[in-house]
Amino acid sequence: MKILLGFILLMQVTLHAQVPLPYYSGFDNNIELTGWRKYITATTYQYSWSEGIPKFGVVAPSGTNSINHDYYPGYPAGVADNWMVSPPFFIPNGGTLDSIRYMFSGQSVPSTGDTIALYLLTGNSDPALATSQTLLFDFRGVDYIIDDTFRLKSNLPLTGSTDSSYIAIRYRSSNGGGLWLTTHFDNIGISGNSLTTTTLNYKPQIDDVSIYPNPTSGIVLLESKQKIYDLKVYTTTGQQIYRIENPSSNFSIDLSAYKTGVYFFRYEIDSGSFYKKIMLD
Repeated sequence: MKILLGFILLMQVTLHAQVPLPYYSGFDNNIELTGWRKYITATTYQYSWSEGIPKFGVVAPSGTNSINHDYYPGYPAGVADNWMVSPPFFIPNGGTLDSIRYMFSGQSVPSTGDTIALYLLTGNSDPALATSQTLLFDFRGVDYIIDDTFRLKSNLPLTGSTDSSYIAIRYRSSNGGGLWLTTHFDNIGISGNSLTTTTLNYKPQIDDVSIYPNPTSGIVLLESKQKIYDLKVYTTTGQQIYRIENPSSNFSIDLSAYKTGVYFFRYEIDSGSFYKKIMLD
């Protein structure tokens, strides 16, 4: 009986491992896609969320890929209702959806019965099994602008929970064969209101990179006990301003040419992918 109970607890730990916060994904590689799940709850055509280069020649803010959903005239008529859900994270004291970039294309706008929206799920990544679904932002109306331009939504508050939480993007088209709704999302950043952003069930990734001084007047020093494979620096609007592949473990970069404000340092090391906020003053 004890062995069976231990196995069940181990399965729960495996299924509910949290990602460390702050968290960022630009969907540009397998690491940044790890843990994201797609749920097809209603569709008449097997087209759902995909990751890749945005349509119509638009460059993704993160540099390469975004996540995209399309459904346009020519597909079979019917309802498409699909979700893209983040890895789980833990925010007992609440948190913030720091950033998400979005772009809309096509020739239609969501109408009654349609949904292009952001949600906070708790308890389960499957929307049908989640203990709660909280609408964070609905893109219907004036925010659904069809001009092939990425825009920024930032600082959306996240309600605290003692259970696992997830960011979810829902695409629902009630008239899949009659509407042309093309959506793109990128640069998703999440942070918690407490330094305690992991559970005892999760073995956190080890971040051996020190970035200082913070705040900085321009020169930023990076020191790492692990090899850094890739470093990118972003503005709060998701614009990539700096990138270096396979740098040395100790080096510096100069941001003095840029305006004051917050910048995001995104880097990959052997133990995982991380990002940190740096203040340029």
